[in-house]
Amino acid sequence: MGWHGPCVRSIALAALALALGCGYGAGGKSARAPASTPPIPVRPAPRGTCATGGKCVAVPAGELGWHTLAQPIAAEVSACPPGLGHACCNSAECTGGSGGGCFLGPLWYCGGAAPRQATECMYDECELDADCREGDHGLCLPRGAFGEVRSRCVNGGCRLDRDCGERSGGACMPFFDPCSRRLTSFHCTYDDSACRTDQDCGGPGIAYCKPLAAGKTECARFYPRP
Repeated sequence: MGWHGPCVRSIALAALALALGCGYGAGGKSARAPASTPPIPVRPAPRGTCATGGKCVAVPAGELGWHTLAQPIAAEVSACPPGLGHACCNSAECTGGSGGGCFLGPLWYCGGAAPRQATECMYDECELDADCREGDHGLCLPRGAFGEVRSRCVNGGCRLDRDCGERSGGACMPFFDPCSRRLTSFHCTYDDSACRTDQDCGGPGIAYCKPLAAGKTECARFYPRP
């Protein structure tokens, strides 16, 4: 009878281990831990704004670029408007460069005596950012970006947010001509910048955000010529 004690204790301990899930599965084999789920990659939030229902483009191209609606400010003309001056009557006549298009101008007029309307040829300035070498941080604006009717080079202080690391809150932001509202360049802004957009200054309109050196900005006022 004395040998029953150790056997009973062994059976009881095994049952307890099974009840507590102590490393035993069916058939007495060790249970494997479930495979870990791979982490979901975190995608950065798109920079810029893009209205729904339209084509978005990024400047520079790629996930980290500034996203904007591809919407040129004017459509190509297919015939000479009566009573107006003309350098072309359709885009087929614009052969002085790459991607010629015929448009009714002036396209970016602001202030002063209004010039006479006339058609003009516009051409692509670039295909890649590398084509824009007249200054630092060259960017090729594709057709439609920021209203451009043909691709155009701009240069400035940055291309992406990662170029703005001098202080906290660095962000590479677009800046615009206060009169014509045409994009002029991208510049770094920081948490201590006075403004990042024209809206921060009560614009667009007379008030606008003006980029300065070293990531500094200021709210300025512009009065177009009457």
